[in-house]
Amino acid sequence: MNRIDRGAVALMAVALAAAAGSARAQPKAPDSKDLQCLVTTFIMADSKEDQIKQAGALGAFYYLGKIEGRSPGADLDKPIIELASKLTAEDIKAYGERCGAELKAEGQSVQALGQRLQKAAADAAVAKPPT
Repeated sequence: MNRIDRGAVALMAVALAAAAGSARAQPKAPDSKDLQCLVTTFIMADSKEDQIKQAGALGAFYYLGKIEGRSPGADLDKPIIELASKLTAEDIKAYGERCGAELKAEGQSVQALGQRLQKAAADAAVAKPPT
Protein backbone atom coordinates (compact mmCIF):
# COMPACT_ATOMS: atom_id res chain seq x y z
CA MET A 1 0.00 0.00 0.00
CA ASN A 2 1.21 3.45 -0.67
CA ARG A 3 1.05 6.27 1.81
CA ILE A 4 -2.30 7.67 0.61
CA ASP A 5 -4.01 4.28 0.83
CA ARG A 6 -2.85 3.80 4.40
CA GLY A 7 -4.12 7.25 5.28
CA ALA A 8 -7.52 6.48 3.71
CA VAL A 9 -7.73 3.17 5.58
CA ALA A 10 -6.79 4.87 8.84
CA LEU A 11 -9.40 7.57 8.24
CA MET A 12 -12.06 4.96 7.53
CA ALA A 13 -11.12 3.04 10.67
CA VAL A 14 -11.45 6.19 12.76
CA ALA A 15 -14.83 6.97 11.15
CA LEU A 16 -16.10 3.43 11.80
CA ALA A 17 -14.90 3.51 15.38
CA ALA A 18 -16.64 6.85 15.92
CA ALA A 19 -19.86 5.52 14.38
CA ALA A 20 -19.75 2.41 16.55
CA GLY A 21 -19.08 4.54 19.62
CA SER A 22 -22.01 6.82 18.93
CA ALA A 23 -24.29 3.82 18.38
CA ARG A 24 -23.22 2.44 21.75
CA ALA A 25 -23.66 5.83 23.42
CA GLN A 26 -27.44 5.62 22.92
CA PRO A 27 -28.61 2.73 25.11
CA LYS A 28 -31.83 0.91 24.46
CA ALA A 29 -34.84 2.30 26.31
CA PRO A 30 -35.85 0.24 29.35
CA ASP A 31 -38.72 -2.23 29.02
CA SER A 32 -41.93 -0.46 30.05
CA LYS A 33 -43.20 -3.35 32.19
CA ASP A 34 -39.91 -3.55 34.08
CA LEU A 35 -39.98 0.22 34.54
CA GLN A 36 -43.53 -0.01 35.93
CA CYS A 37 -42.35 -2.65 38.38
CA LEU A 38 -39.31 -0.59 39.36
CA VAL A 39 -41.45 2.46 40.15
CA THR A 40 -43.95 0.30 42.05
CA THR A 41 -41.15 -1.20 44.16
CA PHE A 42 -39.80 2.31 44.83
CA ILE A 43 -43.24 3.25 46.16
CA MET A 44 -43.29 0.10 48.31
CA ALA A 45 -39.79 0.86 49.62
CA ASP A 46 -41.15 4.19 50.88
CA SER A 47 -43.78 2.44 53.01
CA LYS A 48 -43.95 2.89 56.78
CA GLU A 49 -44.57 -0.86 57.19
CA ASP A 50 -41.25 -2.68 57.54
CA GLN A 51 -42.28 -5.81 55.64
CA ILE A 52 -43.55 -3.82 52.65
CA LYS A 53 -40.52 -1.52 52.82
CA GLN A 54 -38.11 -4.48 52.76
CA ALA A 55 -39.98 -6.23 49.92
CA GLY A 56 -39.95 -2.98 47.96
CA ALA A 57 -36.22 -2.49 48.45
CA LEU A 58 -35.41 -6.05 47.37
CA GLY A 59 -37.78 -5.77 44.41
CA ALA A 60 -36.22 -2.47 43.38
CA PHE A 61 -32.76 -4.06 43.28
CA TYR A 62 -34.15 -6.93 41.18
CA TYR A 63 -35.85 -4.67 38.63
CA LEU A 64 -32.99 -2.19 38.51
CA GLY A 65 -30.62 -5.07 37.77
CA LYS A 66 -32.97 -6.47 35.15
CA ILE A 67 -33.25 -3.09 33.43
CA GLU A 68 -29.52 -2.43 33.62
CA GLY A 69 -28.80 -5.90 32.22
CA ARG A 70 -31.05 -5.34 29.22
CA SER A 71 -30.36 -1.62 28.71
CA PRO A 72 -26.92 -0.82 30.13
CA GLY A 73 -26.43 2.87 30.78
CA ALA A 74 -30.04 3.81 29.99
CA ASP A 75 -31.13 7.17 31.38
CA LEU A 76 -33.83 6.23 33.86
CA ASP A 77 -34.54 9.62 35.43
CA LYS A 78 -36.89 10.95 32.77
CA PRO A 79 -38.94 7.78 32.21
CA ILE A 80 -39.28 7.18 35.97
CA ILE A 81 -40.45 10.74 36.63
CA GLU A 82 -42.80 10.59 33.64
CA LEU A 83 -44.34 7.28 34.74
CA ALA A 84 -44.57 8.23 38.42
CA SER A 85 -46.34 11.49 37.57
CA LYS A 86 -49.11 9.60 35.74
CA LEU A 87 -49.64 6.68 38.13
CA THR A 88 -53.07 6.11 39.60
CA ALA A 89 -53.97 3.97 42.59
CA GLU A 90 -55.42 1.42 40.14
CA ASP A 91 -52.13 1.35 38.21
CA ILE A 92 -50.13 0.76 41.38
CA LYS A 93 -52.46 -2.06 42.40
CA ALA A 94 -52.31 -3.72 38.96
CA TYR A 95 -48.53 -3.32 38.69
CA GLY A 96 -48.10 -4.57 42.24
CA GLU A 97 -50.03 -7.74 41.46
CA ARG A 98 -48.18 -8.41 38.20
CA CYS A 99 -44.76 -7.55 39.56
CA GLY A 100 -45.41 -9.41 42.81
CA ALA A 101 -46.28 -12.56 40.86
CA GLU A 102 -43.05 -12.21 38.85
CA LEU A 103 -40.97 -11.68 41.98
CA LYS A 104 -42.61 -14.68 43.66
CA ALA A 105 -41.84 -16.88 40.65
CA GLU A 106 -38.24 -15.66 40.58
CA GLY A 107 -37.92 -16.30 44.31
CA GLN A 108 -39.17 -19.85 43.83
CA SER A 109 -36.66 -20.35 41.01
CA VAL A 110 -33.83 -19.18 43.25
CA GLN A 111 -34.99 -21.51 46.04
CA ALA A 112 -35.17 -24.45 43.62
CA LEU A 113 -31.66 -23.65 42.37
CA GLY A 114 -30.39 -23.57 45.95
CA GLN A 115 -31.96 -26.95 46.68
CA ARG A 116 -30.42 -28.49 43.54
CA LEU A 117 -27.00 -27.08 44.44
CA GLN A 118 -27.25 -28.40 48.00
CA LYS A 119 -28.19 -31.84 46.68
CA ALA A 120 -25.31 -31.76 44.17
CA ALA A 121 -22.88 -30.81 46.95
CA ALA A 122 -24.20 -33.57 49.20
CA ASP A 123 -24.01 -36.11 46.36
CA ALA A 124 -20.46 -35.04 45.59
CA ALA A 125 -19.46 -35.39 49.25
CA VAL A 126 -20.91 -38.91 49.39
CA ALA A 127 -19.24 -39.93 46.12
CA LYS A 128 -15.84 -38.63 47.25
CA PRO A 129 -13.67 -41.47 48.52
CA PRO A 130 -12.18 -41.05 51.99
CA THR A 131 -8.56 -39.96 52.10
